[in-house]
Amino acid sequence: MIVPTIVILVAVILVMDVDADLTDKLRQKLDLPEVQKCITSTGYIPKGPPEGPSQEFTPEQLCFFKCIMEEKGLLDSTGNIIQDELNNVPLPIPDDKKNEIKKCAAGAGKIESCEDIQKLLSCLPM
Repeated sequence: MIVPTIVILVAVILVMDVDADLTDKLRQKLDLPEVQKCITSTGYIPKGPPEGPSQEFTPEQLCFFKCIMEEKGLLDSTGNIIQDELNNVPLPIPDDKKNEIKKCAAGAGKIESCEDIQKLLSCLPM
C-alpha cells in the first residue's frame, strides 16, 4: 500500500521515527528551519502522517512534500532527483524494493511542479 510508504518516506526525510510518539516527534520537527520554510510557502501544517490514497493528497500536501525534498537536497534547482542523496535516505524496506524505487525514481523525470511529485509517488510500492 502506498500510504505507509509515503509516511515512511516523509518521516525519514523529516528525520523522525515512525512510532507511537509520532505526534510529539512531529511537533518537535515543526520548528526546524526547513520545515518552517515549507509550512510558510505551502500553507500546509502537518498534523500527523498523511492519510488516504496518494491521489487524494491536497495540492498543499504535494507542495509540502516537494518543498521538503528540495530543502533536504533530494531535488536540484531544476527539479532533477539527486540519486546520490536518494540513495542516502534509509528507507526501512527490503533492498530489492529499494532498488526498484531508485530505478523508477531515476526515470521519473523532472519534478518541476507540486503535481509532479505524483511521478515519484508512483515509484513507491503499493
